[in-house]
Amino acid sequence: MLPIYHLQHYLEHPWHFQRQIVHHDTGQTANINGTVSWNPVSQPDTVPTLWYRECGMIQLASYIGKAAQTYCYKFPRNTDAEIYFNDGRFFYTLDLTTGHCEIRHLCGEDTYDGVFDAISERTYQQIWRVSGPRKNYTSHTTFSRSFSEIEP
Repeated sequence: MLPIYHLQHYLEHPWHFQRQIVHHDTGQTANINGTVSWNPVSQPDTVPTLWYRECGMIQLASYIGKAAQTYCYKFPRNTDAEIYFNDGRFFYTLDLTTGHCEIRHLCGEDTYDGVFDAISERTYQQIWRVSGPRKNYTSHTTFSRSFSEIEP
């Protein structure tokens, strides 16, 4: 794993992603391909903040459609980020100083277990295992970018 000591600098560039979601109850698999963009948030406070915007296309069986997701990333320190849902609720803290991070988020009776790995300057991945009475799936996402998308 690649240790990341300045998380905002590592993440804030455009990324391409491929995601596979396996629904364990039905056996169905969804695939999403898309891009991630980052936009600065203008706020009077001193904590650097970026909007994470994910846009892509999802395929589930014969269905093909648009997929989108937005999160707010706050960087109170160089080493980590606090991630919030679009409505302002806290989601998790990401710290990749070892190149690896495991988190747990409880959402009602559902549990989100996340594993994040910084593989290189060009690749990182996240795996979510979501379980509970309403959800039962694994989501595996690989994020990548070309060398031209990496600033020195």
